[in-house]
Amino acid sequence: MEDQELTYQKSRQRRAGIAARQAVPAALRRASDRRVCAALLASDAYRAARTILLYAAAGGEVNLTDFAAQAGREGKTLCYPRCLPGHQMDALEPLGPDSWEEGAYHILAPIPARSRRVPPEDLGLILIPCAAFDPSCRRVGMGGGYYDRFLPLCPHAVTVGVAYDCQKVPQVYAGALDVGLDSFVTELRWYHRD
Repeated sequence: MEDQELTYQKSRQRRAGIAARQAVPAALRRASDRRVCAALLASDAYRAARTILLYAAAGGEVNLTDFAAQAGREGKTLCYPRCLPGHQMDALEPLGPDSWEEGAYHILAPIPARSRRVPPEDLGLILIPCAAFDPSCRRVGMGGGYYDRFLPLCPHAVTVGVAYDCQKVPQVYAGALDVGLDSFVTELRWYHRD
């Protein structure tokens, strides 16, 4: 259980990070999204991965539509998270354009009956949104802990946080159960965990 001060500070960083990403002007957002997608597509982690977990952008998150389109053309298996009870998560590969619905938190998610469940150990690359992050590749998520519970189940995956550089803070307030990532990519640069 987190102490009250840590919970307060994480909540403060979450609010500020969400406000920062939502304040990115539309034209700059589109250009930044393209730069992030290009950086991901040029990465060694992408080239090595056959199965990728990404996300459907919501609430001003970096939009990975261009990345998904190119990865699909290259024959990568693309799956997306689906929130489960108990703050658990599954990785599902949508099997067609009618495989989507509004899921938890009003986020687009695959429909289980029209998707294939991908075991966590099959994932080679996981792209993770955030509210805020720091140069040491720790993140503040949306507060549900879904990724923090899921990532330890993925022993072969490279974990990459995806954000706008304006979401960076000097140091994230992280608790004992918060999982650090291998790297972060923004429209400006890559950050790698020491």
